[in-house]
Amino acid sequence: LMRFVCIQVLVHHRTEFIGLLKAFCKKKWFRETRTIRFLLGEAIMSDNQHKIQCVSETAAWVAAYRAQESLRTDRLFNDPYAEKLAGKRGKELVVEIPAARERSWAIVVRTRVLDDLIIKAISKGKIDTVINLGAGLDTRPYRLALPSSLNWVEVDLPAIISHKEKVLANDKPVCK
Repeated sequence: LMRFVCIQVLVHHRTEFIGLLKAFCKKKWFRETRTIRFLLGEAIMSDNQHKIQCVSETAAWVAAYRAQESLRTDRLFNDPYAEKLAGKRGKELVVEIPAARERSWAIVVRTRVLDDLIIKAISKGKIDTVINLGAGLDTRPYRLALPSSLNWVEVDLPAIISHKEKVLANDKPVCK
């Protein structure tokens, strides 16, 4: 019987996530309700929606923020694939939506917390498959120290999966 973790379920149904989030964000950054909703992907930026042409662009936008974080000397993670996945459009969105730049730290923190939760769940030896719903341009199968025997399944719109496969064609994930 295959044992698996679904990233979306892990985020939405694990009280451990909220505890880790509070500890990670520290008091000066943390504004409980608003921050948690943003980190869970429920933030509404109605004043900026016209700049994002389709939901697929949010994947490039998030990748651009991961690329920026990866350039920092005090970075919380390194994503060497983020810049090429973000492409020109991801970088444009960072500039076009200045109010969101103030919250870019939330994307960075969310990435790191999920990295830690996934690694922790897998290290317990009870997980052999990860199902990443709404995977976007996620690069965890390429950049995290995962077991080579781990199955990683990504679910998203065909255009996003196709774009990622094309951009990362010369790169090899560490797991299946």
